[in-house]
Amino acid sequence: MSAIDTLFKSLRSQGRKAFMPFVTAGDPDLQFTSAVLRQLVARGSSMCELGIPYSDPIADGPVIQASYTRALGGGVHVADIFSMLGQTIPDLAAPVVTMVSYSIVYRDRPR
Repeated sequence: MSAIDTLFKSLRSQGRKAFMPFVTAGDPDLQFTSAVLRQLVARGSSMCELGIPYSDPIADGPVIQASYTRALGGGVHVADIFSMLGQTIPDLAAPVVTMVSYSIVYRDRPR
């Protein structure tokens, strides 16, 4: 059973709902992102969703679009995000899931 399945099973048995805040990776930088994830979990988040910035997030709305633009402007790269996660996740008592636009994955798939 995955950590996410275990989390939802536990919450269901307690009659509780999940609190899952969204954070943009790299806004304003990855050190801050790591610190925010740690604080969110320490303060009771069930799970955190981490947005992987990309250059055309128009459908995500103006707030997320602006955060992605700031992160990309700061030079964040996917490899750096995964490196930060590798150092952060082992210390967290809650799962972290990533969110990325399917169009990026689809566009970059081998043909």
